[in-house]
Amino acid sequence: MGTYRADVFWDNVGRELLQRPDEDHSTIASDDTPYYSLKRARLFEELLDPAFRNVISILEIGQGPGGNLTRLRSNGKIVFGVDVSPFMLELARRNGLENVQRIDGAHLPFKDHFCDAVFTCTVLQHNTHENAADLLGEMARVAAKEVHLFEDTAPIIFRDRQSHWLRPTSWYVRQLQSRGYELTSQKRLPLTCQEIAAASARVLVDRGLCQGARPTGRRLRLENILLRVARPIDRIIPPMVGLTRMSFRKID
Repeated sequence: MGTYRADVFWDNVGRELLQRPDEDHSTIASDDTPYYSLKRARLFEELLDPAFRNVISILEIGQGPGGNLTRLRSNGKIVFGVDVSPFMLELARRNGLENVQRIDGAHLPFKDHFCDAVFTCTVLQHNTHENAADLLGEMARVAAKEVHLFEDTAPIIFRDRQSHWLRPTSWYVRQLQSRGYELTSQKRLPLTCQEIAAASARVLVDRGLCQGARPTGRRLRLENILLRVARPIDRIIPPMVGLTRMSFRKID
């Protein structure tokens, strides 16, 4: 696999999102298809909202277009965001977020215990083990109470494509335990087969398109067909991989 640079990758995604019509203020950095809309809704209702019930100030690492922070702000939270891509920052500001700034991907420009909680959402999975560990160290430093991770996980470590590392939850637990945090909650969305279905439709039809580009009609039709097959399987088989909430509390 080739060299992956997070800043270059997300700049390209941001450019694609900025090319959408002015009335389409996307708050999602993933592809705009039925599956990813479902995944986003379930993320909000089952993982994101419950995680932040007991905190007020929240920092997101890699806020992208700002969908997560917009949701949290609507719930009465004080929100901050950082990102490696100036294009993502422009999108976030278009979507009404003011407290966002650019970072180098390794260091956070905040004092210790800056805010109540710090989180990532499908960010660490796009970083090498070394970079992800460094970011976790910075998150642990600036969080006053909690760290929350919403990342794709799997039973073993493997890299399934150039920009995507799957790790077991135990890897994240070790990183944060060594920095004075304990795991308090863990939950994986039961969408494994539907994720595979959506990814298959993309590879078979829109493989050449950058993430964030508008999907073709052929892809949307194929995804809907595959989802109808995958959905009942996900109701039966426990998820082995996929988006997982891992919540940590600072040990007093």
